[in-house]
Amino acid sequence: FSPVVSDAAAVGVGAVCGALCRHHIGKAATERISRDPNLKYLTGWHTAGINILGSFVLGGVFGTPIVSAGAGAGAETPKAPLPSSAMRKPPVVGTCSGGNTMGSMVSGIGMTPRMKLLLGVGFCGSFTTFSTYSV
Repeated sequence: FSPVVSDAAAVGVGAVCGALCRHHIGKAATERISRDPNLKYLTGWHTAGINILGSFVLGGVFGTPIVSAGAGAGAETPKAPLPSSAMRKPPVVGTCSGGNTMGSMVSGIGMTPRMKLLLGVGFCGSFTTFSTYSV
């Protein structure tokens, strides 16, 4: 498949999952509120809760670094070379349990661009009914 078709499929799959999650959460909240008279004041507020949750997830998705799609887990996208003044600075030493450096721990975190499309544009866009076309 072409990259455009794969990207569109990722957005579509994410949108279906987001819409189903929104429907089921909204249905469960509505049923719970209708059964308990003490919760009547929450009528309609589950929509705001879903939108807030989806907004935080969307921020996390687009705040996550991008990793290369074909390089496997832990691979980073290529970076521009550092200026010579930055190379003269001593490295920051920070180790975790087991002797791993902090840099090696952080380098494994990231999403491919297609994962961001699936989760951000597809899932969160459908979950919050927010138009992520601009994102």
